[in-house]
Amino acid sequence: MTLLNVQNLTLSTGSRQPVQNVSFSLTSSEALTIAGETGAGKSLTALALLGLLPHTVTRTSGSITLDGTDIATASAATLRQIRGRTASIIFQEPAAALNPLATIGRHLAESISPQKPSRMAVTSILTEAGIDDPDRIFHAYPHMLSGGERQRVLIAMAIANNPKLIIADEPTSALDAPRQTQILDLLDNIRRQRGAALLLITHDLALAKRHTSRIFVMHRGRIVETGPTPSIFSNPTHPETRRLLAASSWPPIQPAIPGPVILRAENLTVKFPALKPAFRRSPFETPILTNISLELRAGATLGVIGKSGAGKSTLALALLGLVKCQGKILLNGVDPTTLSAPERRKSRANLQIVFQDPFTSLSPRLTISQIVGEGLSIHAPSLNPQLRATRITGALQEAGLPAAAQTKFPHELSGGERQRAAIARALILRPKILILDEPTSALDAASQRDIIDLLQRLQQAHNLAYLIFTHNQAVINALAHRVMTLANGQLNPLKNP
Repeated sequence: MTLLNVQNLTLSTGSRQPVQNVSFSLTSSEALTIAGETGAGKSLTALALLGLLPHTVTRTSGSITLDGTDIATASAATLRQIRGRTASIIFQEPAAALNPLATIGRHLAESISPQKPSRMAVTSILTEAGIDDPDRIFHAYPHMLSGGERQRVLIAMAIANNPKLIIADEPTSALDAPRQTQILDLLDNIRRQRGAALLLITHDLALAKRHTSRIFVMHRGRIVETGPTPSIFSNPTHPETRRLLAASSWPPIQPAIPGPVILRAENLTVKFPALKPAFRRSPFETPILTNISLELRAGATLGVIGKSGAGKSTLALALLGLVKCQGKILLNGVDPTTLSAPERRKSRANLQIVFQDPFTSLSPRLTISQIVGEGLSIHAPSLNPQLRATRITGALQEAGLPAAAQTKFPHELSGGERQRAAIARALILRPKILILDEPTSALDAASQRDIIDLLQRLQQAHNLAYLIFTHNQAVINALAHRVMTLANGQLNPLKNP
């Protein structure tokens, strides 16, 4: 029985058509993949299925029939009944999809039923979605969770009402390889046990190979190739399909001549207070990181690898002084806490970060030019407008963005372009150290390769030191000269690639 039927779907935004004449169907209990690079139109297609298109995008032609309902003509009340019950969606960017003012328990309670469900029902769904500590997550707010934990919360919300169709838009981009397998195995089990269909949207064809039976490849808004999963892998016919299959081959690591130690951490310990309902905090504290020590040398890369939720982002923030911690941090041999406020501000220019999620780390109200140049307002306020504009243009060019990107807002860029803008924002202050927190986790394979190549070139050109936090072994192999593993709050040497 056909559950979803899409015919000649075309979406427009201004003079552009990001989705053009897309047609596909999905039967009950079937698993289907739509694959393609960032910007191919995959996510817009998914949003159109539930009537969730941004106001700047309109459907100009085509039809969408979901479980017998014409989505184009359905009333707002009908669409509300469909969303979450007939079909649900796991959004690509969990930090943007979750309400920062609501606990995870409240998110799940609102998803399950108009009537308040029991706490046991909520924690049961969290457990089913792979949450190891559902009682802690129940009282937590989104910013207190790791990227992988936030993604699993979205999955819990999506499966809460036993929908007939689960739309998974890049559901594993923030997860390490073992957790990716766990999550997709979970979605497979749900599909089989409850008779639900799965529409997987991904840039990673390797995920599709194991978990879906058919693949549609999108490129520049069109479906350019379709077929059973085995035939797509054994005999790809379109150049874009072949490019996606070859995108896992990354440039090899570049050699480095390590210089003096420029960043040292000694016995860092980070503890978070245990949470209680209604914002009350327990007098007890939970240790997140314990006695962390590391050193980073000029011109070299130290990789820290760990599974989702291991504390990688917390360690990055602690090194930046953005999370309270015990222990000592030395930047060029100097403890920043001993400096005066102006001296400390000046020293911060040498240590910059590229955050895990480029969408939420860039202000939606500022243009790319304003975002990239914001650091100059603090660290180089005496620059005249001409020199300031030159620095901004130069940083964008180094990061591989055209001059036309300066006037755009973050939502107008692809994921790879947003990450390049984040790199340009860090580079403009000419730092000695870049902290890279999962710099490729939200990108398709081709964009990941491009960003890795960019980071290698920048390190060689500026003798940059990188401290990279990731769950991706391939990223470690391409960038890191030394590797440590983070697990159970402890940091240990792993190997020297």
